[in-house]
Amino acid sequence: MTALPQAEGLPAPSRSRRQPRGLQRRMVVGLSQLLVIVAVLAAWQWLPLWHSLSAHLSFLNPAVISSPRRVAVQFWNLLSGDNSTATIWPFLAKTLEATGIALVCGIIAGVVMGLVFSGSRYVDSVFQPFLYSLNAIPIVAMIPVLDIICGPNLTLTSVTGAIIVFFMTFFNAREGARTIAPETVQNTTLLGAGKVQVVLRVRLPYVVAWTFTALPNAISFGLLGVVTAEFLSGVQGIGYELTLSLANANPTNTISVAILLAVISLLLVGLSRTIRSRVLHWWDA
Repeated sequence: MTALPQAEGLPAPSRSRRQPRGLQRRMVVGLSQLLVIVAVLAAWQWLPLWHSLSAHLSFLNPAVISSPRRVAVQFWNLLSGDNSTATIWPFLAKTLEATGIALVCGIIAGVVMGLVFSGSRYVDSVFQPFLYSLNAIPIVAMIPVLDIICGPNLTLTSVTGAIIVFFMTFFNAREGARTIAPETVQNTTLLGAGKVQVVLRVRLPYVVAWTFTALPNAISFGLLGVVTAEFLSGVQGIGYELTLSLANANPTNTISVAILLAVISLLLVGLSRTIRSRVLHWWDA
């Protein structure tokens, strides 16, 4: 196969030229993000000290929003257990355990139900209104009912998170399988594939791909559901730690725990994206 001739007066594309531009753009973006963080921290630290401003804006009261320095000290104390502060690790372990169970159960149930509903118009037509109705119920309203059924324990927090993860996974999985062109299924059937082979070879890859697309949000909201259940039921975990902070009117500890939750969520989302890039290397997304 012969190479196409190079047009006169036009230089050949150079990868070495494109790479510095991409690196320069990433540096600019990273520097901009750093400046945003510095600006927010500076405003958080110094605006509450401007008494003429904080007197008119109650949320700038240092007793309400604390300060970056105090939050940083408290964050370290929570991780290390210094200064007579109880370490956060036992609470975090319970929350992560419940979140892990919720993710596994919710994702598996969502994928399976997504395959079933996308493969049967009859099943989809019958049960679709019920699923939409259940999804419309705020999970906060369901926690007291689940507390009565499951009791204030790990099962309650896991089920709460699993319900959220299930619905986010299910709707994505269902839509992913429905995006397959009918011609693709017909051609696969003409080549001798049975219903099981169509599901495993054609529908399942699309379902998995669309499930991984929803996974970052499913992780974040699943973790939120677990923490909310802990907060309302008193089950040991990060939510219980937040309850203690609220009862003691301790905004410094509350903000420190919230930052810890944000860090954990980012780490879990990053892990999901790494797994997605390995598992779905064939998917052009």
